Amino acid sequence: MIDWNKLLRHALRCSFNLFTVDAEIYSGMEFSKNEEKEKQKIREVIDIWMRASAEGDLERVLSLIAEDAVFLLPGKEPMRGRDAFAAASRSMAGKVRFEGKPDIQEIHLVGSHAFVWNYLDVTVTPLPDGPAKHRTGHVLSVFRKEPDGRWVIFRDANMLTAAE
Repeated sequence: MIDWNKLLRHALRCSFNLFTVDAEIYSGMEFSKNEEKEKQKIREVIDIWMRASAEGDLERVLSLIAEDAVFLLPGKEPMRGRDAFAAASRSMAGKVRFEGKPDIQEIHLVGSHAFVWNYLDVTVTPLPDGPAKHRTGHVLSVFRKEPDGRWVIFRDANMLTAAE
């Protein structure tokens, strides 16, 4: 004889398990889509940074930097804060032309932070027509997602060296 109650409970358990598996798969797909969207936003920040730097648009560059950012450069003391970056940049305003090409190697998201390994090829030319300085190398940056959803540079370790 068939125990209809037992059969119904079993069918409900199976349906629930399938729903749970489907929800986990769907959730993973959504996470993957969202992760790709966030990575694209970070790529856009890097592109905007490079374009704004080439155009000499310091205010635009500063909008991409966290107030408490720290920049690490070989052989120099850490540059702490957006204001320190602004002061250093203003001292060079109108004195150099900047050209750069990023080659993003990796982006890893961890909550509201992203770790970006980038390879930069940069040329800085003193104006009006000084000798160009070409630098290349790896950069490891940490981006932070702000409460308004924007990604900003939070930490940056720049390991560019003179290129031949």
